[in-house]
Amino acid sequence: MIPSSAPAGGSPLPLDELVRTTLFHRHAFEGTESTSFGVALPGSAFPLLSQGDHPTLGTPSWYFHPCESAAAVEEIMNELGDQQIANRILRWMEAWFMVHEAVIVAASRTPVGSLNGTLKSFTATQLGTAALKHALSSKNIDPKIVEEVYFGNVVQAGVGQSPARQVALNAGLSPSSDATTINKVCASGMKSIMLAAQAIQTGDRSVVVAGGMESMSNAPFLLPRQNPAFGKFTTIDSLENDGLWDVYNNQAMGNCGESAARAWAAGVFNNEIAPLTVKGKKGDTIVKEDEEYKRVIYEKVPSLKSAFKQGGSITAANSSPLNDGASALVIMSAEKAKELGLTPLAKIVSYADAGVEPVDFPIAPTVALPKALEKANLTVNDIALFEINEAFSVVVRIAEKVLSIDPAKINVNGGAVALGHAIGSSGARIVVSLVHALKSGEYGAAGVCNGVSLIFYCSIASTKMISVFRAEQQKEKTVETVTIESQDGDEALRLVGTARTTQFSEEYNLKLRRKLDLLIPPLCAAVYFTQFLDKTSLNYARQYHGHYNLVSAAFYFGFLVWEFPTVYISQKLRVAKYLGANICVWGVILMLHAVGTSFGAFFALRFLLGMCESCVAPILILIISMFYKKNEQVMRSLRLHVNGISFYTGNRLAPYKIIYILLGGLAIVVGICVLIWMPDSPVHAKFLTKEERIAALERVRDDQGGTENHRIKREQIYEALLDIRTWLIVLTTLLTSVPNGGLSNFSNLIIKGFGYSSKQTLILSTPAGAVAAITTLLCGWYSDKKSERMIPIIFALVPTIIGTALLVGLNDSGQKGALLFGVYLVGTFGSALSSVYAYNASNTSGHTINSMCLFSFAIGNIIGTQIFPPGDAPAYIPGKISIMVLLTVQLAISVLLRWINMRLNKKRKAKLEELKVERGWSDEDVQKEREKNAFADMTDKQ
Repeated sequence: MIPSSAPAGGSPLPLDELVRTTLFHRHAFEGTESTSFGVALPGSAFPLLSQGDHPTLGTPSWYFHPCESAAAVEEIMNELGDQQIANRILRWMEAWFMVHEAVIVAASRTPVGSLNGTLKSFTATQLGTAALKHALSSKNIDPKIVEEVYFGNVVQAGVGQSPARQVALNAGLSPSSDATTINKVCASGMKSIMLAAQAIQTGDRSVVVAGGMESMSNAPFLLPRQNPAFGKFTTIDSLENDGLWDVYNNQAMGNCGESAARAWAAGVFNNEIAPLTVKGKKGDTIVKEDEEYKRVIYEKVPSLKSAFKQGGSITAANSSPLNDGASALVIMSAEKAKELGLTPLAKIVSYADAGVEPVDFPIAPTVALPKALEKANLTVNDIALFEINEAFSVVVRIAEKVLSIDPAKINVNGGAVALGHAIGSSGARIVVSLVHALKSGEYGAAGVCNGVSLIFYCSIASTKMISVFRAEQQKEKTVETVTIESQDGDEALRLVGTARTTQFSEEYNLKLRRKLDLLIPPLCAAVYFTQFLDKTSLNYARQYHGHYNLVSAAFYFGFLVWEFPTVYISQKLRVAKYLGANICVWGVILMLHAVGTSFGAFFALRFLLGMCESCVAPILILIISMFYKKNEQVMRSLRLHVNGISFYTGNRLAPYKIIYILLGGLAIVVGICVLIWMPDSPVHAKFLTKEERIAALERVRDDQGGTENHRIKREQIYEALLDIRTWLIVLTTLLTSVPNGGLSNFSNLIIKGFGYSSKQTLILSTPAGAVAAITTLLCGWYSDKKSERMIPIIFALVPTIIGTALLVGLNDSGQKGALLFGVYLVGTFGSALSSVYAYNASNTSGHTINSMCLFSFAIGNIIGTQIFPPGDAPAYIPGKISIMVLLTVQLAISVLLRWINMRLNKKRKAKLEELKVERGWSDEDVQKEREKNAFADMTDKQ
């Protein structure tokens, strides 16, 4: 591969001889008989080495001090007229005029474990320590001679200070050795090798360890240290935030399997693997094989959906997974290896840089590799094996096509898609595998496209060469758009990103919805059913008749007082777990009602019960909105009320103490079920696979409702206070809650006031539950079918208004049948209240706005308990008139709110059309913006 040139004499002259005759002149030093080559520059201050004195190249040799290189190059350039030949000479000189050669003498790696797989019990530093110990012991290298350590590690949260230093000390290196942790994302391990080589080539070090490590299974979720008093905390997934997030574009980054299987079956990786011992209850397990490739189900590959766009070619089958693993290489100067009697595996001889736009990172190797080949005066055909890290298989396919690389030379033993991609280790892992795969006399190239680009060429006595290259991603200028900070968005943002990465078929989504329906609505209904029984228990187990109204209000006083604290506490905890704990506590409190012996004790118990139950409605509606699309939410929200109303179908009335004990025990059972099975959000739904969790989030992306966000946003509060719709919704909740507070405690008293006995009252109250249940189901069906929210509320209010009018107008008529009919009509208001909840969940995208209705709910229920004073018994005419008037006002507000929403929708549609023209957006661009903001916890205006 050394070119030649024809001298004046006519015979071909090798390029190395041309350089020697041009730059060096044979002469004798005074006081010695030896002959040496010296730079032809008079008065040089740098000493010259005689033949045989070059520290690494052997005898015969020639050498000149690197500080003379500029002058030497200038001299030879003046004597050569051909610029192309001059450039080739320059590259040739750069490859050989080094003070020291850097050689790889040992290379090991751990098996690569799947996310939360067999290696999940190992921290990143434990994996790194295992890899380094194995590398040192494989060549019987004394750890104390290592002078410096460079180790890559990307997700360092929770790992502890200076991860590389931990590895060094745990592996038995001298405390005086230096250690540096490198974070270049996927290229971290490769950058470590480059720095180690540079330290040796410059003569600063003689023995350096390089490698990388990552335990993606142990990447923690993070909470901010400080947060507003009543804001929602953001749980940040450090795995995605620190390791998988493209800060330039604000998005998640994302035949190999057969090759990996064949390589493992043939024992190709045996020499490089550092086995790990996993402790277990049933004994220790030795892990000495990669885990990921064995999980491939080839039959599913054809049916996998595209990741980034509909009809795209990127799927889970050709993208690298998340993994655990570590790699380590021992790099020495050639003279140190000779001194220790170690045979090098490869020599590092050169490197180069290249850069591309971030979104074009798959093509980076096609820019970097030609530079490296040109620098080494080689071609693609001179390389025996290529190791190109497969963040995606397309990286390899592009390099293969653009550079005309023989596919049989690339990742011959499988790439990261099959073997795994532990990001801090991968750059070093591919070098470890390539070093062991090359045969004597072969050249190899390895690379990973990320971060600052570099290229290594390695050769030992003209036997092996390894080219390591990485390509830089330059910051890209993007079109004007909304930037979403990960801490501001929902936790779902860190799982699926701002852009839709996967498309799921309608059949798949229907199957997923059926799976959700088997767990979430029944659990939610059980919770609401329990709460409804708790609140209405006063109807059947009343004590302290003279203070019945005050006892009834005690529940909502507790609800009102604890509302803000419960919001604050729930933001520090997982919402479903917080809900389950509250249910268990209120079960105990309800059972204590049976031993209440005084009005004060009974009032206190009702107050505490209200405190515990203050979290129920907002959490249940939030969970429903996180798992279901807007056109599915209302029906499932209203089903909660159907179960609650079904209480009226109960059996024979039991003594009040038994009622409280039974209801308390039921609450505890339900609370335990919620703690075990209720998911906090699709992100944490353990009953779903990872693919199903992503599918669940993608189902609701277009609704712009988001999932969980644990930060309060002042701008959302200001927007809510200035938006007339917010106050109309608050007023709607208040007006609908007043009848709820009154009728849930006094409905049976009203029926009994018609002249019926207690048993007759119980029987006659059953149809009221049936009417309310039917109304609720009809409202939910119509709302989801027509995507309407206000019309069902109006539909539910009108019968209640008519029913109260009948009760007032026919009070002294003695027509019990007509009065009972009026009572049954009054029960329809319950579906109006649940429809208001569903409206809040689906029409107010920012979570912060939703919390404003909670106060009005509590206040309305407190008022409701006071509109039926004992002095108005048994007719309670003022209370009935109050309900009729309030709901009539509510009817008008619902009509007004619907008109305002329709008007705003028309304005937004017109504004959107203007933006499409102004920014040149297509319908597809608009959809992408919607998808991007879906989990950003932004309000409609934002």
